[in-house]
Amino acid sequence: MKMNMKILTAGFVFSLLGSSFADLILVNNGRAAAEIILGPNPTRSEQLGALELNHHIRLITGTELPVRTAPGKEDAVRIYIGESTSIPCPVREGERIVRKIRGKNIYLTGTDTSSRGKVDYNNVRTFPMTTYQWDYVYTGPLFAVYDFLEDLCGVRFFWLNESGTRYEPRKTLSVKAIDRDHKPPMDAFRVVHVSARVQKSLKISPRERMLWGLRWRHCIHFGLTNHNGYSIYFAHYGPAKAKTLSKAFRNRRPDFFAQGYEGGDSGGGPVLRPLYPDDKSLPPQLCFTNPGVIDYYAREVLTYARGGNVMGGWKNRAGHIPLDRTLIPRFDGQPFFYPIEGADNQSFCKCPACQALNAKTGSVSNSKFYFMSSIAAAVAKQDPGAGVSSLAYINSLPYPDTVKMSPNLSIQLCLPYYTWWHPAVAEVQRREYKKWVENEAKKRVLTLWTYMFSPAWDASAHFGGYKCFPGFYPLKTAEYFKEFVRDGIRGWFSEITDPVNSHLEMYVASRIAYDRAVDTTALINDYFARYYGAAGKYLQEFYRESEQAYWNPALCPKKWLEVPGRVIGPRGPKHPYWTVGLHSPEFNWQLGTPERMKRMDQFIQSAESQKLTPAEKETLERFVKTIWQPAKQGRKDFEDLCLKLSQAPVMRIGKVPAAAGDPLRVAWEKLPWSHCFTDFHGRDMKNTSRIQTASDGTWFYLHFHEDKAPDVKRPHGHENIEVFFAGNREFPVYQLVIGANGTYNSYVREYATEKQDFGAKIVIRPGKNSWDVYLSVPVKNLPFKNGRISANVYRSWDWRKGGASVWSPVYFSKVFIAGLPYFGTMILPDGSSEKEENK
Repeated sequence: MKMNMKILTAGFVFSLLGSSFADLILVNNGRAAAEIILGPNPTRSEQLGALELNHHIRLITGTELPVRTAPGKEDAVRIYIGESTSIPCPVREGERIVRKIRGKNIYLTGTDTSSRGKVDYNNVRTFPMTTYQWDYVYTGPLFAVYDFLEDLCGVRFFWLNESGTRYEPRKTLSVKAIDRDHKPPMDAFRVVHVSARVQKSLKISPRERMLWGLRWRHCIHFGLTNHNGYSIYFAHYGPAKAKTLSKAFRNRRPDFFAQGYEGGDSGGGPVLRPLYPDDKSLPPQLCFTNPGVIDYYAREVLTYARGGNVMGGWKNRAGHIPLDRTLIPRFDGQPFFYPIEGADNQSFCKCPACQALNAKTGSVSNSKFYFMSSIAAAVAKQDPGAGVSSLAYINSLPYPDTVKMSPNLSIQLCLPYYTWWHPAVAEVQRREYKKWVENEAKKRVLTLWTYMFSPAWDASAHFGGYKCFPGFYPLKTAEYFKEFVRDGIRGWFSEITDPVNSHLEMYVASRIAYDRAVDTTALINDYFARYYGAAGKYLQEFYRESEQAYWNPALCPKKWLEVPGRVIGPRGPKHPYWTVGLHSPEFNWQLGTPERMKRMDQFIQSAESQKLTPAEKETLERFVKTIWQPAKQGRKDFEDLCLKLSQAPVMRIGKVPAAAGDPLRVAWEKLPWSHCFTDFHGRDMKNTSRIQTASDGTWFYLHFHEDKAPDVKRPHGHENIEVFFAGNREFPVYQLVIGANGTYNSYVREYATEKQDFGAKIVIRPGKNSWDVYLSVPVKNLPFKNGRISANVYRSWDWRKGGASVWSPVYFSKVFIAGLPYFGTMILPDGSSEKEENK
């Protein structure tokens, strides 16, 4: 297909046909008419730039250009990559990408801090970077090559490997003499995170992954933040289990850590828990007001700023890297920030000093940013050019209006903007975002961490992996990222659903982050025309249909908007700053109506009927296989689930005389049994698990029985009974986890999973050929609504591998809580005192 090549940079769309600019011929009828000039000792950025330029010219024309250290043929067009004696890079501070064309000389250069080692085009470990990512290195000459290929040669880099590269094959390649001197607006970092698991599933090699990031001009220069508050545990909480990290221990300082969690088994997370196994008092966070903690982290920042690193610190979490190695380089004229962010939980210090700071406005932002600012101020006294970066994340997203922050503190705002179609979410999150911008954008570096998710992510992470109606929002992404750039946001990191579901959104965002003036309408039109070829116009209609449904505030259920300023979702209240998990099946498929699905299917059929190149056909097939085929099946699954919902079990709780909360005093032999448990889909699995329930008006009682002896030697989580309660199938959900080995825990799940004692009494009786569990809970402590409660009971063994049976089938879910809409119902006996009390 012949393409009308366009330049999409600088906010203009230049047609290369009929332009007044003079042509420079690089390849003439299959013969090289140009040469690439590298210096005698080129940097890695310059070398990779030459390799990438030649690779793509060869794809277009079948011809390679000679690469020389000095000009050869007198009449050749000369492409200088990197520094030259004629046109040096005009600035060495900050990110700058330069293209200058003077006569027959083309200069592609820019800020370059890459080393001068030898680049092997087939070995990703030789590419210009420090840790096999595109971090902490300027690659101006390489980015100038990519701009040249896109702007003047018509090349497009869409997918994570070569199958997504688009160009017009031709034997003669000529370019226009158009200069470019560019400084990206988001110059701190531009990153889309694609996990190793996803890369493997898509068969993307590390080399392809790296080239994709570079071709999209992703980078990390300063200020990127992630969870990095662990080294102090290894030094002052206790010796870590890991042999290397155990050497970091100095002395115990329990006052350095969050108070109020002793014995609560609430700390750790995936990083710390394996290093302190079975420690039920492992603190979940740090104390934000302890001067010793502030001094500790000020020293850590200065260590990194001076070229060293810390065992357990940033990029040396395992402690294997020599402590004199520089892991965050400093750049002339640019700020230096060391990232500090506690563990990924919201369990903050309860000491009087921290509580007093937070009490002024009820926001943990005040104690957290007091802490971060105090560290930054201490650092500035010894090194005015060094600073700290941290996240404004969930509970700390609100602007800390009682803290005057040090100017060398950078803040990365964490925004699940993919949910801003929900009017209440947009209101509360944009309000806090704008407070940060209005108060701080001119005072400090502000950056973003966005959650560029989709219904597919919600379905997988929160609702058991159901097949969903797809939700795309490239137009809203363009709108918001233009706003972010106007607001002075300096960096962007994004989590995505996956590269197929989030593809166009991450492409649009990456281009705006790199070039504030890009014409996004032309960009999106160009994407569909080139990526999908003749099928593009139908895919563009498909996306438009999806976005009109997905980003339609009018389709937000009225029940979710009943309380002004409060965020409500499909299972009840949501944390206002953590609004993932809105696309439950029943809401999602309200968008994917049969009529809309029919229209979208017609677009796909039309697309599939077009004549496509092999690459375009592969692209379309990947989209249909990943997006559309599951959606069509999902619509059928949902209609089936609607029928099954009416079949959820109902159990009338037996009325018994007062037993004072002792489940062994209940006359269980007089009460009926439930059916035997089934698999997730309600199918018989020859399981003997069953339950009885009772109430004396004050206590709720439950008896579980199985005709099989449990393995009491197995650890917690591998031989369990799990009991769930909820009011009207909505959050909060109360959970009891009872192990055959005698252990049990109780939790409340709402914004997060928190340990909570709701007064349960439990008797565990493993027998020779049976297992009985008896429990009682005060009725007032459970979420009964008009004498009814949504409930489920699981008998689980190796549940991560699917080993479980259930009282109430959940059909699609191995994530227990995701089956909440399909929980059964338990009804208190008539005349229960709690029935009226809980109306």
